[in-house]
Amino acid sequence: MPLFAFAVGGLLIGHAIAYLVAVPDPYHRDLVLQRTGHGYLPTFAELALVAVLAAAASVIGRAFRRGDGAGSFASIAGQLAALQVVAFAGQEVTERLVARVPLGELIHDHVLVIGFAMQVLVALVGALVLRLLVRAGERVAAVVRPRRVLTRPSLGARLVAITSLVPRGGRVPAFAIRGPPPA
Repeated sequence: MPLFAFAVGGLLIGHAIAYLVAVPDPYHRDLVLQRTGHGYLPTFAELALVAVLAAAASVIGRAFRRGDGAGSFASIAGQLAALQVVAFAGQEVTERLVARVPLGELIHDHVLVIGFAMQVLVALVGALVLRLLVRAGERVAAVVRPRRVLTRPSLGARLVAITSLVPRGGRVPAFAIRGPPPA
């Protein structure tokens, strides 16, 4: 769940950055976004924010409870990048099909290529954030968890341990006698 939520959040951030770079003029960008079926994005962004915050809490909680890492940075970044790039391509194609806009516009404004690059960059940042959240959870757990203190056994406990070696008949086995071997 956390990886998916971070991928959705990264998808939206990468999407916004891609359009800022591909269509730098704000007026033209607004027209392109309206014409290509992006009206749902504000609502989707709010839902994604809630999911990312819940995922962050989940990651910290898991690290706190179990101390298990979420995986290596490269593994997380690769998974996020793959999810986000595929989702971005699907999102852009679907938006244009629903809005009845030619798919060729994706290449005309370089939205697709710039979007792929932005998705990968955002995935790297997302992986870094996830790793930092895991570390934070582990560090908080290390501070909060009670530590096991090993104490030396008391004299009474040592005597009980020694006397338990002596059999009931009173004869002490050879391994329990200290000193030189009998002649």
